[in-house]
Amino acid sequence: MVDSRWFAIATVVNYALLTVLWAVILVMYVRYRRLARAMDPLVAVLAAVLALDAFKNFVENFYFGLVWAGRYGIAFTSLAPTLSAPW
Repeated sequence: MVDSRWFAIATVVNYALLTVLWAVILVMYVRYRRLARAMDPLVAVLAAVLALDAFKNFVENFYFGLVWAGRYGIAFTSLAPTLSAPW
Protein backbone atom coordinates (compact mmCIF):
# COMPACT_ATOMS: atom_id res chain seq x y z
CA MET A 1 0.00 0.00 0.00
CA VAL A 2 1.34 3.41 -0.95
CA ASP A 3 1.70 6.08 1.73
CA SER A 4 -0.79 8.95 1.43
CA ARG A 5 2.04 11.42 2.16
CA TRP A 6 3.59 10.40 -1.17
CA PHE A 7 0.38 11.32 -2.98
CA ALA A 8 0.28 14.68 -1.21
CA ILE A 9 3.83 15.51 -2.26
CA ALA A 10 3.20 14.25 -5.80
CA THR A 11 0.12 16.48 -6.06
CA VAL A 12 1.97 19.60 -4.95
CA VAL A 13 4.95 18.82 -7.23
CA ASN A 14 2.54 18.29 -10.11
CA TYR A 15 0.97 21.72 -9.54
CA ALA A 16 4.44 23.29 -9.31
CA LEU A 17 5.51 21.70 -12.60
CA LEU A 18 2.29 22.79 -14.29
CA THR A 19 2.77 26.33 -13.01
CA VAL A 20 6.29 26.48 -14.44
CA LEU A 21 5.11 24.95 -17.71
CA TRP A 22 2.31 27.50 -18.13
CA ALA A 23 4.71 30.33 -17.29
CA VAL A 24 7.05 29.18 -20.07
CA ILE A 25 4.14 28.85 -22.50
CA LEU A 26 2.91 32.33 -21.56
CA VAL A 27 6.34 33.84 -22.24
CA MET A 28 6.49 32.06 -25.59
CA TYR A 29 3.05 33.38 -26.62
CA VAL A 30 3.92 36.94 -25.59
CA ARG A 31 7.17 36.81 -27.55
CA TYR A 32 5.42 35.33 -30.58
CA ARG A 33 2.69 37.96 -30.44
CA ARG A 34 5.29 40.68 -30.85
CA LEU A 35 6.61 38.98 -33.97
CA ALA A 36 3.13 38.20 -35.29
CA ARG A 37 2.00 41.84 -35.20
CA ALA A 38 4.28 42.63 -38.12
CA MET A 39 3.15 39.62 -40.14
CA ASP A 40 -0.61 39.35 -39.73
CA PRO A 41 -2.99 41.09 -37.30
CA LEU A 42 -5.25 38.03 -37.02
CA VAL A 43 -2.37 35.84 -35.95
CA ALA A 44 -1.50 38.48 -33.36
CA VAL A 45 -5.08 38.34 -32.04
CA LEU A 46 -4.89 34.55 -31.86
CA ALA A 47 -1.61 34.78 -29.95
CA ALA A 48 -3.20 37.28 -27.56
CA VAL A 49 -6.15 34.97 -26.88
CA LEU A 50 -3.83 32.02 -26.33
CA ALA A 51 -1.65 34.13 -24.03
CA LEU A 52 -4.72 35.10 -22.02
CA ASP A 53 -5.67 31.44 -21.65
CA ALA A 54 -2.11 30.54 -20.66
CA PHE A 55 -2.19 33.29 -18.02
CA LYS A 56 -5.48 31.93 -16.65
CA ASN A 57 -4.01 28.43 -16.43
CA PHE A 58 -0.86 29.77 -14.76
CA VAL A 59 -2.86 31.58 -12.07
CA GLU A 60 -5.18 28.62 -11.60
CA ASN A 61 -2.36 26.11 -11.11
CA PHE A 62 -0.47 28.47 -8.82
CA TYR A 63 -3.59 29.01 -6.70
CA PHE A 64 -4.49 25.33 -6.38
CA GLY A 65 -0.85 24.47 -5.71
CA LEU A 66 -0.91 26.86 -2.76
CA VAL A 67 -4.25 25.51 -1.54
CA TRP A 68 -3.24 21.86 -1.63
CA ALA A 69 0.24 22.49 -0.25
CA GLY A 70 -1.42 24.19 2.71
CA ARG A 71 -4.10 21.55 3.17
CA TYR A 72 -1.54 18.75 3.11
CA GLY A 73 0.68 20.62 5.56
CA ILE A 74 3.62 20.79 3.17
CA ALA A 75 3.92 24.58 2.92
CA PHE A 76 1.84 27.74 3.35
CA THR A 77 -0.35 26.19 6.03
CA SER A 78 -1.53 29.60 7.21
CA LEU A 79 -2.88 30.48 3.74
CA ALA A 80 -4.89 27.30 3.23
CA PRO A 81 -7.97 28.25 5.31
CA THR A 82 -8.14 31.70 3.71
CA LEU A 83 -7.74 30.42 0.16
CA SER A 84 -10.15 27.53 0.70
CA ALA A 85 -12.98 29.74 1.96
CA PRO A 86 -15.05 31.13 -0.91
CA TRP A 87 -15.94 34.32 1.00
